[in-house]
Amino acid sequence: MKSAIKYIVTAVLFLSTCFSASSQNKREEIRLDLNFGARNIHRAVESPGENLDFLNYLNDGNGNGNFGVLSFGISLSPDTNWSFYAGMSMLSDMLPSHMLLDVKKKLRTNAAGNDFGISGSMLLYPQYINEFNQYHYKTDIDLIADVDKNYRQINLYDLGFSILPYWKINKKRTAIHLATGAGIFGFLPFNQKIAQKKPNANFRRELIYQTSYSPAPVSLSRAELSYILLRDNNFNLGIQVKTELLLSYRSLKYKRTINTWTTENSDIKTINPRPAFYSKAEGSVGLYLKF
Repeated sequence: MKSAIKYIVTAVLFLSTCFSASSQNKREEIRLDLNFGARNIHRAVESPGENLDFLNYLNDGNGNGNFGVLSFGISLSPDTNWSFYAGMSMLSDMLPSHMLLDVKKKLRTNAAGNDFGISGSMLLYPQYINEFNQYHYKTDIDLIADVDKNYRQINLYDLGFSILPYWKINKKRTAIHLATGAGIFGFLPFNQKIAQKKPNANFRRELIYQTSYSPAPVSLSRAELSYILLRDNNFNLGIQVKTELLLSYRSLKYKRTINTWTTENSDIKTINPRPAFYSKAEGSVGLYLKF
């Protein structure tokens, strides 16, 4: 999580610099939004092999994870060509652990009043690895596979950066925003340790897992439909529907150290599981206030 905070602080400073540089004109608008939706994360489950694949134990352990998501955000438009968005989301734990930072630059407006531009964004979101020690219960049957009997849950953060060209269709009360592009995403590292022993014997073994940042190319698409419910000279109140789809092939690389009885008898190996299909789909509906 410290690594995630470091990336967020860097991105916020970058956005502040961009905002200051583009604030020569009078501020055009501020927009606040509040949304509730659902998120599905799917990662194809690989057949168990001789090495642990952490991603086989994502969320429910059957390849799918479903979450309710509450999100809120603020958008600042210092002029007609630039906009800056910062959003936070919460899962059922009600911790604001999901962050989206987005910068849009309008490149041109056609004769129909529709906009074409490009956006760059940073996205950080969490999910869970649950009970990965079940792998050892199935493979190390002659041992007490995990001396620690507590429920094992790991917060896995996915951090990515993307570039998305966008097309915005503007009507009298309706706006449709479509964007698609590519990016690089990677899971932030974590460490885990499992202690094992043989029943009624002096044999002891310790397994230390140290994951490393595992970047992968992704395809990312977003769509947003907004409709103005109330409008006057000072503000607009509207409803909005948002969707997002991320597609990739993902794996989680790690170094495994096995200490048998003492740390002087160590076996160290780097494991790189085969990438498998991964997707994150999200949809939400909510209200926005623009003034």
